Amino acid sequence: MVGFRAGVVPGGQVGVDVLLAAAGWWFGSGAVAAGRVGPRWGEALHRAWPGALAALVGALVWVLLTEDTSRDRVVRGAALALLGGYGNWHQLSVGPSELGHAHLQSPLQHLWPWAVAAQGALLFSVLFWLASSLGTRRRGRPHPVVVPTIVVSGVLLAWSAAMLAGDASPARLLLDSRVRGVAFLLGAAVGAAGPSPLGRLLRSTAASAGVVALGLLGLLAVAAGPSSSLWHDGAALASPILAALAVAWAVPAPRRAPAAPDARPGLDPWAVLVAALLVHGPVLTLASPARTHLPWAGARVVGIVLVAVVAVAVAALAGRLDRSPAALERRRVLLPPAFVAVLILLLSATGAFHWEHTRPLTPEEIRTRTSQGGS
Repeated sequence: MVGFRAGVVPGGQVGVDVLLAAAGWWFGSGAVAAGRVGPRWGEALHRAWPGALAALVGALVWVLLTEDTSRDRVVRGAALALLGGYGNWHQLSVGPSELGHAHLQSPLQHLWPWAVAAQGALLFSVLFWLASSLGTRRRGRPHPVVVPTIVVSGVLLAWSAAMLAGDASPARLLLDSRVRGVAFLLGAAVGAAGPSPLGRLLRSTAASAGVVALGLLGLLAVAAGPSSSLWHDGAALASPILAALAVAWAVPAPRRAPAAPDARPGLDPWAVLVAALLVHGPVLTLASPARTHLPWAGARVVGIVLVAVVAVAVAALAGRLDRSPAALERRRVLLPPAFVAVLILLLSATGAFHWEHTRPLTPEEIRTRTSQGGS
């Protein structure tokens, strides 16, 4: 994903589907282990808030340092879409789509996969609640949410195939939740199946072939280039399935007992990864060749190094806040105002609070308008 937006690797859709399938597995396996979805939602927000806040700050810095104001409305809408969980639909309706060479036109357009993940998690939560209410889990069998999740994935996949047959645009196949959400739901089904016989079957059946096919699909995307019709010709439907197969082959079954916590303070690698995926858009736009006045390759190397540095710094700061006394209560009190403050600054910098003709009318203007209305 980062290589795609840095302009190094064409075809970042493979990376997006692998991310969504892995996130689905993480969400589904944790929900089954806890018996409810609430704890997983809390953990997801706990992992994501540092990077999300840093991404908003990075977008604000980009707006203040960029003289061109033509994209301010797009950045403003993307910031609201980030907090609202509809970033993919915002980009689909407003643009610019990440196809072609528009993948770094604004600093927040890279956040649309997180909106798809949030929508997929919401749909899986509804299925989990319904399955838990209507059915009971028997010993040695997978959770009853597995089958309806696979059925819904199949319906969405058929819907996507109908969109493809109806000549849907490449942007819609890239950004539509009904297409990209299949990877999350299939990954969630694999995670929810757990160590059951069905889970072992899902992890073994055609998984190696899925990994090989996913690699070939990525190479094909690189060879075809970002302007090709590859994703419009069916690969957009195959990629979510192959990504779920790759995740099914790579990840272990959920542990029966939680591992002993590590008492040594250190940097959480998962926090670094999530922060890098959230902040790399603003960092790469700020480190563009036009801004750094470096050759294309040098600017991209600098940008990727800065992404790593910023991600480590954000994760380290979040870790220090976690280890401080009363950290949870402090976050509950301070985080909402922090997000609101940064969002208001971003809205103000992009001209959201600028209105034309806000001054009072003069007596002459009032008489003129009155006479025109009477005539």
